[in-house]
Amino acid sequence: GNGIVITNYTGSETTVTVPDTIQSMPVVEIGERAFEGNASLREINLPDTITKIGYRAFAGCASLKTMN
Repeated sequence: GNGIVITNYTGSETTVTVPDTIQSMPVVEIGERAFEGNASLREINLPDTITKIGYRAFAGCASLKTMN
């Protein structure tokens, strides 16, 4: 539809920067449970294009300290 939804991140980076576009489409949402349980994630940088963060998107991310 109107943009990209991040649905599942499986990486182990401590800092993740979500891009503002993917294949020329704006990234508009972090989907439900997209980062849930990610033990390594300490910092996430979100673009201004994000309009919604889904239910439990960052649940169980015990090391997450910074969201920009």
